[in-house]
Amino acid sequence: MRPVFNASGRLAVVLDQPWPTRFAYYAVTLPGAEENPAIASFLRWLQEEVEAPTSAL
Repeated sequence: MRPVFNASGRLAVVLDQPWPTRFAYYAVTLPGAEENPAIASFLRWLQEEVEAPTSAL
């Protein structure tokens, strides 16, 4: 499954119902992959999106 982005480049809500919070956020990489600058940047951006108020979506 590919991420879905809205016109402003933010992650978009794609489910039509709430997802249980115990399944809320997972970023899975190979061991050491976060040392790659592009992956580290993506993970930082993803964390910022997670922390953004839901009204911003």
